[in-house]
Amino acid sequence: MTSHAKVILTTERLVLRRLRVDEAEVVGEYKNDPEVARFQDWDLPYPVEDIAANIAAYEHRPWPCPGAGLNVAIEYEGELIGDFEVGWDDAGEEAEIGYTLRLEHQGKGFATEA
Repeated sequence: MTSHAKVILTTERLVLRRLRVDEAEVVGEYKNDPEVARFQDWDLPYPVEDIAANIAAYEHRPWPCPGAGLNVAIEYEGELIGDFEVGWDDAGEEAEIGYTLRLEHQGKGFATEA
């Protein structure tokens, strides 16, 4: 269910919002899928405790925040289908984006739309 207070942006199909710590288990399910993780930079297994700690570290961070990043949930039809991170350089002039989508939601244009 969408937490409207943390919504960043909505698109035609998606709600983009901050990830919540209580979603760490769901995030762990797709990030620990070997097919999903094969092009990512984390080792498997990716412990849910580490995922929760990473989400918590971003929870109250203002954004944009030069020198830091933000985890963003990708929600489709009320379901968390993936996430992406936007990381800013120290000057706040360049951003890097990395995304992860549940396997069954890949290839449908969701990452591009997000």
